[in-house]
Amino acid sequence: MIHCYPRNLFSRQYDAVAVPGGALGEVNFRAMTEQGSIVWDNVEWQVTKHGPASGYWTLSRGKEYAADAQKDSAMKRHVRVETKDLELELRPRSVFTSTFEVFDGQLRVGVIKRANVFSRRSYLEFDAEVPELIQLFCFWMVRMLWRRSQNG
Repeated sequence: MIHCYPRNLFSRQYDAVAVPGGALGEVNFRAMTEQGSIVWDNVEWQVTKHGPASGYWTLSRGKEYAADAQKDSAMKRHVRVETKDLELELRPRSVFTSTFEVFDGQLRVGVIKRANVFSRRSYLEFDAEVPELIQLFCFWMVRMLWRRSQNG
């Protein structure tokens, strides 16, 4: 399990802590854009959106590619995340909750949820087959969707 905590009340930076285990990395969001970075294992990975109206993001470091994400419809909160080994889909549990479930085909492999309805703290519970970097990228995408819904 990974816990993600905002650095302070107004921060766009989150500390990611493995439970048990301790510090894991950080997740950062840039102001006024849908881009950011993930620091994992002391290596910084960039989250890049390809075009202001596109629904396509990549997670990369230099020429090294880790994953991409595609949001096919502006009307739905579904996101596909693909790596060389995995094809995941992030889906909201229901229209009434902020909890997202992560599926590999029909098999649920993870859950991303807020600590409570008023909190920005989040919990990530994934099967061991999903690498931690990809878990953090999934959290980055879900947090971006939460921010979109808060902004209206």
